[in-house]
Amino acid sequence: MKNQWRTTWYVMLWTLHRSFINYCQQQTLQRSRACLLEVKADENAVTIEHLRHERSLLVVEHKKLQQRFKKTMEVCILYSCPTTVDLLSHTAQQMDRLREEQQVSQKSHNGRHHALDLQKLKIEELKKALTDQGDMLQVTEAAQIRASATQAWEHEQGVVVATLEANLARIWRSAETLG
Repeated sequence: MKNQWRTTWYVMLWTLHRSFINYCQQQTLQRSRACLLEVKADENAVTIEHLRHERSLLVVEHKKLQQRFKKTMEVCILYSCPTTVDLLSHTAQQMDRLREEQQVSQKSHNGRHHALDLQKLKIEELKKALTDQGDMLQVTEAAQIRASATQAWEHEQGVVVATLEANLARIWRSAETLG
């Protein structure tokens, strides 16, 4: 009976030890995932700042092109008489070139704006994933606290059992001595 108790006790200890090791491995994995998500979020924040800076540069460039276009239009209106055909053809070419530059600038601006929106969505997703992992980490920490409390209780029970076994052995010896 004594050996059976010991065997049961050792099996319980071994099971508890394995579950604690598994828990530690899961905690390490979750922490490393959380670190990776934080790094990705930081990288995306840097990318967003870069895209915002480029967008502001494009806005300035767009304003300059609009001013040049406006000046060209004023020149065209000012010199729009039949005797200045050469000037008009040159101005028309310049206007066409400015229109093309404006279209290219607008297309680039739209592309950057779209990329910025995509980065923003990625950051939101990463924040949500980080929050979810934080919640999972809290749940597993609570489970660890419960497991530690259970382990402490089982240890106390083991001490009580060991004390009772020692008392029983002493009583058996006393009884054999008496008779």
